[in-house]
Order: sequence, then C-alpha cells, then structure tokens
Amino acid sequence: MQDRLIPYIHFMRIILIVCVLCFSSMWTTLSSQKVTVSPEILLRDDYSYTLLGKVSDKILLIRNKGVGQTLSIYNEGLGFIQEIPMDFEDRRVNLIGFVTTKNDFNSYYSFKNKGTEYVKSVKMSPMGEIYYEDTLFTREEAFITEYYKFNGSNNDRYVVLFVPLDDDRMRLMLYDNQEMELMYETIISVNGVSMRKDFRKIAVANDGSIGILFEKYNNGFKKEGHHYRMVELDKEGNIEEKLIPFYGLITNDVELLVGAENQFKIAGIYGYKEDDLSNGFFVYAQDSIHYNEFPDELLIDVSANKKRIIDGLQNYMLHNIIQRKDGGFVYIMESNKEYYRTTSDIRNFRGSTYRGGITDYYNEDIVVLSISPNGKLQWTTVLPKKQFSQDDEGVYSSFFIFETPSKLHFVFNDEIKNNNTVSEYVINPAGKYERNSVLSTAYQKLKLRIRNAMQISSSSYVLLSERNNRVNIVKIEY
Repeated sequence: MQDRLIPYIHFMRIILIVCVLCFSSMWTTLSSQKVTVSPEILLRDDYSYTLLGKVSDKILLIRNKGVGQTLSIYNEGLGFIQEIPMDFEDRRVNLIGFVTTKNDFNSYYSFKNKGTEYVKSVKMSPMGEIYYEDTLFTREEAFITEYYKFNGSNNDRYVVLFVPLDDDRMRLMLYDNQEMELMYETIISVNGVSMRKDFRKIAVANDGSIGILFEKYNNGFKKEGHHYRMVELDKEGNIEEKLIPFYGLITNDVELLVGAENQFKIAGIYGYKEDDLSNGFFVYAQDSIHYNEFPDELLIDVSANKKRIIDGLQNYMLHNIIQRKDGGFVYIMESNKEYYRTTSDIRNFRGSTYRGGITDYYNEDIVVLSISPNGKLQWTTVLPKKQFSQDDEGVYSSFFIFETPSKLHFVFNDEIKNNNTVSEYVINPAGKYERNSVLSTAYQKLKLRIRNAMQISSSSYVLLSERNNRVNIVKIEY
C-alpha cells in the first residue's frame, strides 16, 4: 500500500509546484483585508511599465521594452492569462498616455517614419484586439521629435495632448475618446508668457473645455507683481484669457481643478517669503479669491514632536485636493524633504576618479484640511508618519488615498525596507481618525509602490511590488 502511494504523492508535489509558479497567491490579513498577488514578472530589458488597472473583468499591465511593447493580461484573481505584443506600426514608439473605460482602453503614441512624425490613437479590447485606430496629426520633415504630454477629463471622454514648441508657442490637440474624433489641433501663444518657464498646470473639463495655468514673478524679488494667467479654450478652440493677481505673496504649490459645472478653480498654499514655508491656503473660484492663514492649533499639532513652536508649514507640498459634493474641498499635504550628500572619491574601471553622492528622501507627516464651499476652514488633522529612503527617487514612500463613500483611507509603508508593515489612517467626515495595520510583507518577497496604487472599485485597489528586478501585481480587497 505504501509503495502505491509514493507515485501519487510525487504527482501531487508536481501539481503544487505548478500552482505556485503559474497562479496567483492569496491570503487574508489580521485586519480582514484579502490580499492577492500575481505571479512575478522578471524585468530583463524593460524600459518602463504601466499598470492600467481593471478593464472589463481583466487586470492589465503594459511593458515598454523600448523596441516593442507588450500587454500582460490577468483575470480578476490575478491569475496570468497571456502576454501579447501590442501591434503598433513601429517598434520604437513614444508612449504618450492611456485612457481606460469600462470595456476597453485607448493608447496614445507617436513615432517617426521616413522623416514624418505621426501622432496616433488606438482603441483596444482588454484582450489586445484593435477596435479602431486614428491618426491625430502628421508633421513632415520632423527633424526634432516633439515629446507630448497628456491629461484627461474626469469622465474619460476628452484628452488633451500638448507640447511647447518654443518659449512663445504651444501645440494643443483635443481628442474625443467616445467618438474617436479629433476636435481640433491648434497653436497658442500668450503675450508676455513663456510656454516653457511659466507653464504650471493643464486640465480638461467633462464638456471638453481646456484650462491652462501660467504664473509670473513667483519669487521674493518680484513678488509685488506676482500673478497667474489663465487661458481657457472651449470645445471649438475659442480662447479666453484671465489675469489673476497674487501680489505680495509666494505660491509654494498650486492645483488647477475642474468644478461640477465645468468651471476651472485654482487652489494652493502660499507664504510670505521664498523659503518653502507656507503660512496659509487659498481658493480661486468664480472670479474671486479667498485667503486663509493656518490656525495656531494646526501649527501646535505639527510642532508636537519638534523642539520649538513653528510659524508655518516647512517643506509641505500638496499631495491631493479632493472636491466635495457640497462644493467644499479637502486639502491633503505631505512633508517632503530631499537632501543630496557628496561622498568620497570613487575610482572607476578606467582608473579615473569622480565624486560620488547619495540622495536622502524624507516623506513625513500628513496634514488634512477641510474647507467649506465659501473657502473657510472647518477642521484640521495631522497624521504622523516617518519614511526615509536613499537613492530610490522615493518610489516606495508617500501614500495612497483609498476613497469609500463615508471615509478616506491613507495607506502607506511604515518603513522603506523589504520586510515591512503596511498601515493606514482611516479618517471620517468630521476629521476623526484611527490607525490600522493592513498587512505585513515579511516573508512575502514584496516591496510595494503604494503611492502609484489604483482604486478599481469601492472596496478594492491594485498596485505594483518591485523587488530585485521582479514585479508583482497586488490586489487588496476590503
């Protein structure tokens, strides 16, 4: 009897090994989240990769190998289905951006062929089948490549592709994803504005209008003339310009938002000196601007772990601004510091020496402000956090905001190391919060890039783990 069992046991071991190699792993954390991990991807010659998230019932990852792009397809349980080449006209394309919808996705890219530059859009199914392709723009005798940037509307219908041609001109293209139609291509210029140096933000409204924000004299020597220039284009490309005075103040960070009625709003943090110290926040909407200084209670909370009382928020930047349904805002800021340190001389293989260096990244406390529709401060909350890393561009630091109908989850790595605990602050509409442990990566061979996570439903999100040139897709369900 025992002899007959040996082949069966050996067979089951083989099946178990195959399951581990080919299928996703899954476990439930102590705090009841379900964590699913895809099979690992070995990065040999990948130039970059992009997680598209969920399209239909598939999870998609695009791998850019520089001379060819592939689409990796997974089921909802992160089981690997297949990897297929993306059928672009040329293997060397510049990927501009992607827009995902419920059942398909659009890829925007450019390439050159015999001196002519093409900008194109391709609509694909989640299995990589091409539904439709369109040429947005061609440029003959293109000796210099134009590297386009990209932004889209909240409803995913419209996208804008833009590139500064020189200091005085910017090319814009508005494209309708739903109708697969180029609305217009135009070149704009604004008197007295540098398209490269003065450009700050661009946004697209759900009706296809475009807002572009420029800024002049945001420095200590010229702050008395500090102002914004807003350029708005409607769906037909008609232009309107606005000058927004900001005299005597320094802007440390700013966002261009689109309201519920497709109107453009400007929100940010300001200071009085050019020293990265923010003293308050502002909101510009409906042709009026509201300024508010940070309250003393907030500064006392922020300085709780410091040796002295502070008079502003030092080295804080906007992470996100959430627009509430009542017209109010939630400002979310994070303390970000970056230091470069030189080290001793290093001798290379040719015998010559050079001065080495190390970059330290500090991503620390989170500050949350609730702002009423009329621009008044309602409450503030400080969420303590300390993250430190070196020479990794901070890709494992910072945090991700997972939104549910009644709460915000601030998810982050406790420490930037291989065996780490992932935690979250859960904050309610009144600003009260609790801290929970989400999962431990100990013995899981995971190093999570949390700041780039993507919410795919009201109860789940996906993100990437990158460790030792190996990538996994991770899905967390609540």
